[in-house]
Amino acid sequence: MMRSKLVRVLDELIAERVLDSAQRDQILGRMQAGAPRSSAALIITVLASFGALLVAAGVLYLIGYHWTEFSPGAQLGIAGGFWLAVHAAAALCAHQPGHYPRVGAALELLAMLLFIGMVGLVAQIYHIDSEQPWAFLAWWACYLPLLLWRGAPGLLSLWTLAFLIWSMLQSHEWLRIRHAGAYAEAGALYAVSGLGALFSALSLLSSTTARAGFQRLWGPLGSLGGFLGLYLLSFRDAPWTTNPGWLELAPSALASILAACALAAAWRRSAPREEFLLPMLLIALALCTPPILWHSSAWGPLIGNLITVGYLIFLAWRGVRTQRTQELNGSVALFALLVFTRYLEYLWDKLEGAYAFLATGALLLTLGWFLEHRRRSLLRRMA
Repeated sequence: MMRSKLVRVLDELIAERVLDSAQRDQILGRMQAGAPRSSAALIITVLASFGALLVAAGVLYLIGYHWTEFSPGAQLGIAGGFWLAVHAAAALCAHQPGHYPRVGAALELLAMLLFIGMVGLVAQIYHIDSEQPWAFLAWWACYLPLLLWRGAPGLLSLWTLAFLIWSMLQSHEWLRIRHAGAYAEAGALYAVSGLGALFSALSLLSSTTARAGFQRLWGPLGSLGGFLGLYLLSFRDAPWTTNPGWLELAPSALASILAACALAAAWRRSAPREEFLLPMLLIALALCTPPILWHSSAWGPLIGNLITVGYLIFLAWRGVRTQRTQELNGSVALFALLVFTRYLEYLWDKLEGAYAFLATGALLLTLGWFLEHRRRSLLRRMA
């Protein structure tokens, strides 16, 4: 279908004498040559990644099953040697004279899974317990140098996931120890906005370095984190909005401080000045929104939802201004999610039976028409 539309558009351009027949044939030839490669690449990536998962499971199972048959030195040698061998194979596949980048990425995935699996296996066998999530911190710290060296997207995704898991668990445990369990969930949820600000700032900083590709993950992740932090705080009767205290803001404040340091480094590296607006806004929202809601009493949910809507309007405006269709579409989708969930929260229990389904269906149809209309008008402005 896409090819037929492209052929029709190219024929119109030839009729208007914008293109000639040779250029048309070159465009269609390049499109035809690229399609099979992308499909094959996807198949190779899926097969190799699934194979990595199976190999990791098998290796961990064999080592754990025969653990008592080896001495401590042999245990360390087998586990560490296999881990290093997988990394070496990944480097040989991914770098010259390799030419097998997708298999190399799958082997890197295997090595990362083996590392965290070995940590968990040793902790289980020797009954090692810890209130702090040190395993995820070790996973994150161990792979930071490799990430900076390789810069592989798969490695970046897993490393970012490990950091997020450690950050949320660490925030929860740190507050639980100091408050004997009270408000620990609140502090962890407050940290979501702070982490959004941090990744938005890191995205801007990475754009000024050799690892500019990191911003493809960290940029959307920062924007999404900012939305989720506001979205969670805007629920009616949410237990984490009832004035727990300033200590619960410590994880979010620490993430905001790190974000400010990243912004300072990006400023010194002459990052585009207009790109500083989003991370600075996220820092302000992460630090100011919880206290505002604490002191707003019954008006807190309304104020929280208004702040969330304002943030989404800012994202849509930013997407139009910077010609980022993905950011515009994302803001529209998040606005639909916000409206639908708030409808369920406030109105669903007031309707019964068929009326509930009729009202919900009418809301979704109206919302779909409105969002499509606004999206088209904004896309026309971008064009």
